[in-house]
Amino acid sequence: MRKSKAIIMLVMSVGVGLAATLVAAKVMGSNPNAQPAQPKPTRKWVAVAVVKIPEGKEIVATDVKKVEKLIDELPGDAIEQPDAVVGRFAQVIIEKDGVISETKLVTKEKPMDVNTLVKNGYRAMPIKVDTAVGKSDVLDAGLHVDVIVVFEGSEQGAEPISKTILQDIEVLAVRYDKDKQGKPSNTAPTAVLAVLPQDAEKLALAMTTGRIVLIARSSKDSTRVPTNGVTTACLGPDQKAPESAPAAKGPTPAEQLAQAKGLIAAGQQAAGEALLKQIALKHSAEEAGMQAQKELDAIAAAKLRAEALQRFDETCKQLEGLVSTGDFENATRRIEDAQAAFAGLTTADGGKAEDLLKPQLDRVKQGEKHAKQILSLILNYRMNHKDDLAKKELSELKRLYPRSQYYQKANNGA
Repeated sequence: MRKSKAIIMLVMSVGVGLAATLVAAKVMGSNPNAQPAQPKPTRKWVAVAVVKIPEGKEIVATDVKKVEKLIDELPGDAIEQPDAVVGRFAQVIIEKDGVISETKLVTKEKPMDVNTLVKNGYRAMPIKVDTAVGKSDVLDAGLHVDVIVVFEGSEQGAEPISKTILQDIEVLAVRYDKDKQGKPSNTAPTAVLAVLPQDAEKLALAMTTGRIVLIARSSKDSTRVPTNGVTTACLGPDQKAPESAPAAKGPTPAEQLAQAKGLIAAGQQAAGEALLKQIALKHSAEEAGMQAQKELDAIAAAKLRAEALQRFDETCKQLEGLVSTGDFENATRRIEDAQAAFAGLTTADGGKAEDLLKPQLDRVKQGEKHAKQILSLILNYRMNHKDDLAKKELSELKRLYPRSQYYQKANNGA
């Protein structure tokens, strides 16, 4: 009996041992050499800004580096590789040492919209800057600059001049041409400037007549300093021509102004206006420059007046057609609109345009009154079964006012 109990205890011990072995094998897996699970990493390498990156700036390689950060401190869309950031644009300001994430950049599918950076009342104007400036690391989005234009002189003998035309202008963005590998090339970049509409006109003229140079200034300094421009004579005695071959003296601004007026009087309008624009831009602080600007303003006003007179004549012709066919409703509307549009316009005959439209309005009222009378006769004849007389008046109404609502009403009731 004791022997049987011992055998039973031995069998139970072996069973317990086998069960423990099976549980351990399930836990450790089929690989007896398996190691315990490793703890999750707590740090990660990501791209961060080396310097403060302004909104709208295209990021270059020197703007970004790779730094190890705590994973718990990182946004979910943090970018790991600096190469994935280069060539993209900052959608918001990225502070120095700030982690660069997808939400801070313009998406790859959607290009940077510079118009979203422009303040109310300003315009975004792209210009190709001087190569020497483009090769420097100074030009950047968010920078404030002065705009200098360098004129190379003219066939009339005017000497070269350098003139500051705009001051304290914000750079919205900088665009670099890319080479075949997609990297920024060595060509001059395009800078997008935030300018007022009147400054955009100056800049557009400067781009066609001279070479643009941008110089950086402090964003905290908004002082505008009046300048008169610089010629080669201001560079020192070494820059002057030798006495044996003195430089030819060009015409004075006043002489150039007279020349421009002469060109216009001779029918060379485009050449005269181009010279006036050059004088107004180069000598804006002088009497000749201010006079040239007045001439340009007068020319612009004359062009606007000529265009208004042409539109007035066209309107009168259109009104004649409406009135003559009895389209009283549209004629009245057009006359009232024309009176408001041409208020104050003096015609070639010396009369006021809005006054000359009044006879047309009176004619419309008289025609409409007459058409009503004919319609009344037609309705009266029909009521009294005088169909022949009604048809006769209907023919007359059609002849005089075929497009009037009165003829349509009478004809529909025939």
